[in-house]
Amino acid sequence: MHNQYRHTPQFPIVAAMLHLVIMVALVAMLFGCADANTNGAGSTAEPDTGNATAPAPVTVAGRPEKDAANTAPLHAYSLLEAHEVDGRQGIACENGTYYVSGSTTLSRYGADWNLVASATDPFAGFDAEVNHIGDIDVYDGQIYAGVEYFMDGEAKNIQIAVYDANTFELVRTYPFDETSGQTEVSGIAVDSQNNVIWLCSWADGESGRYVYKYSLDDGSYLGKTHLQAPPQWIQGLACHDGWLYLTADDGTADLGEPDHVYRCSADVAKTAATVTLERTLDDVPMQGEIEGISFDEARGQMLISYNRGAQIVLGMPRGFYEGYESELHEVLVYEYAKEAGTLTSAEDLGLHEVDDTGSNYAFTYAGEEFQARYTEDNWKIIDSYRITNEADITLVCQALIDEHPIHGSDMESFRTAEDMAFEWMQHNYAWKNLPEESAWRQNAKDVDLDPADQGRTLAQMYEARTGRPFNPAEII
Repeated sequence: MHNQYRHTPQFPIVAAMLHLVIMVALVAMLFGCADANTNGAGSTAEPDTGNATAPAPVTVAGRPEKDAANTAPLHAYSLLEAHEVDGRQGIACENGTYYVSGSTTLSRYGADWNLVASATDPFAGFDAEVNHIGDIDVYDGQIYAGVEYFMDGEAKNIQIAVYDANTFELVRTYPFDETSGQTEVSGIAVDSQNNVIWLCSWADGESGRYVYKYSLDDGSYLGKTHLQAPPQWIQGLACHDGWLYLTADDGTADLGEPDHVYRCSADVAKTAATVTLERTLDDVPMQGEIEGISFDEARGQMLISYNRGAQIVLGMPRGFYEGYESELHEVLVYEYAKEAGTLTSAEDLGLHEVDDTGSNYAFTYAGEEFQARYTEDNWKIIDSYRITNEADITLVCQALIDEHPIHGSDMESFRTAEDMAFEWMQHNYAWKNLPEESAWRQNAKDVDLDPADQGRTLAQMYEARTGRPFNPAEII
């Protein structure tokens, strides 16, 4: 964590009605802001009349700030324990084994956090001079690391290094693309689902405003994603459940300010990603410096590399706080979980046809019977607002599409239980928080799951039905 001496690179969702109020404020702010392509209010600068390419069409569907799911954490986190380790930079987990990186070290720990082995010389075999390893990841028995030469806040010779996770021997390296604008590498994440390696940068300025994409197959540069709005001084990176999680050394230790964990989309096709605050580290033993991040999916745990006791200047330890003679390196273990469901499988519902029409169905949930009606490419659940647990809703949707699949919005693919559950939760959101006299609330009582509303937020449903920009005042 940075402190006052640093010169550079310094639970559950909130009540939904409050979100609606915030939405109104955000809309007002948006209408009051200058266009990003203008010279700003009051500017007398002449526009450039050269051969500039016209701006691209808008590629974002809806406004992220209007969807509560985009502005709240996905999980609740509880700090379970801390384990002292021998490295200050990164943490990774695979098959019950933990891997820790220091600035110049790599180590392997067993399932009970006992030290098993360490690298003797992790920089052997590099062509260019390097002296720094950042946050790491592990995939398919290999350690992925961002390696560079780092000194007093500046870096050079950036590259992706791949090690054998058992022997720590260097297997291969990939050079980074100098045209990317990245000037430092602080963390790395392997995204096997998208066949991508993600890199992040601690550096201030343009470099730290993006995450960078490389091919997992051959290390070729694939482009970068603009973080909106970017955290300051990103230290670690992890890919988990379709999201990127970033740690940011953005609190001032001397003032008792905590560091943070953020989250954004891991959609490789997008050029920008909205950043959400996922967790504030206000429960650490002492404010210090956050570093790497990983997830132990088998145990449902988030792992954070964390250092305390040393003052950090220009990204490097410079002396110790009172009571410390050395810097303490720990891995903080946080338990994370969504609200657990009561169902174990879709079969628990006992979905069955109540007549011979092929349209009328019933199922039992929490001891109550619910009606479901099927017409071509549509499932309608009567009194759907009474089922609120997202995990259980997902299983209900799975039971429905096992009986009759529904096309997606492109009319070629088919909807999944997860995206149907997302739509259902949007209806529940409206039912729970809108006034009883609102017609929109009555429409949210029963959910219709069809192709048209696939992936739409409440705001996008409103705009599709009215043809007007979303106005919270109209539905309140």
